[in-house]
Amino acid sequence: PSLVDQNQLSLSKYGFQINDFDQLYQLLPIARGTTLLDATLDLCNGDFPSEKTRILRRQVAGYKTGNSYDFLSTETVKYKDAKSVLSSMTDVENAIAKCKVNGGYTGSQGEMVKYSFDDSLKFSNNSTTLSRAVLTQIDDSSGTRWLLAFFQVKDDLASHMYVVKAQKFTDLEIQRWKKVANLLAIRLSTYSPLEL
Repeated sequence: PSLVDQNQLSLSKYGFQINDFDQLYQLLPIARGTTLLDATLDLCNGDFPSEKTRILRRQVAGYKTGNSYDFLSTETVKYKDAKSVLSSMTDVENAIAKCKVNGGYTGSQGEMVKYSFDDSLKFSNNSTTLSRAVLTQIDDSSGTRWLLAFFQVKDDLASHMYVVKAQKFTDLEIQRWKKVANLLAIRLSTYSPLEL
């Protein structure tokens, strides 16, 4: 249904688009990615009160056999107003701060899930959108993985990108994904709240 839903089509302009990838990739909404049934923000098991103010959501992922990334996704979310979308960014900062103090969080089975943030990552986009980049190593019972995430907002709309892999990101990869995040920022800069 999201292929013909007007709101979903409008949201699709601000995340990954099929022309961003080579022909071997598929770009599809993730399970329940066009609903509000799943969380938008999921970082270090944090508390995200802003989730209650979401109106629309679209999360898509790129898939390719032999891809070196475990997860490659963008998520575009419309909130009820600009104040709510700014609250979502505050929620991200609060979750990171708490996670740094605790070194991670305690999982449902009592296990410690460690997070190690790399604070050397700097990012500012080339548009007027507000942004935040995160690079962290996550160690849990299923193994080590690295998360590179870019959170960007404008007016009442958020556009986030998540890249996950088992190995540490190289400097060259980080620079490449920063360019992609800037492309998403340019797309987001064209958004008007009257559109949705």
